[in-house]
Amino acid sequence: MHTRLKLHRVNSERLIKEYIQRRLHFTLSRFTDRIDDLSVRISCSPSRADEVVCHVAANVRPFGTITAEALEADVFSAIDLCADRFARRCQSKLARTRDTRLNRVSIRQTELLSAA
Repeated sequence: MHTRLKLHRVNSERLIKEYIQRRLHFTLSRFTDRIDDLSVRISCSPSRADEVVCHVAANVRPFGTITAEALEADVFSAIDLCADRFARRCQSKLARTRDTRLNRVSIRQTELLSAA
């Protein structure tokens, strides 16, 4: 999992970078084999100067690009909320593909049942 971090107009960059790495590793550890590129962007809100926007986007196999965004007053709260949203979206996509796989009916089984 390759991670790109972009911080725009945010103080204490080193501390935030370490926190992002730790939080994303903890939250997304079960999806690391599926995530190719992970991009995290943190910036000040264009409409409100006192709020921070955290945006996470990644190419997740086999689903394509999944994104999540959070707007909070605190940088760390925005990172937490965005990481949790991203993990929930990955989990829901994975559950949907599992459900569709399990709900399929084989043509062979229906042919065998109708022949009997």
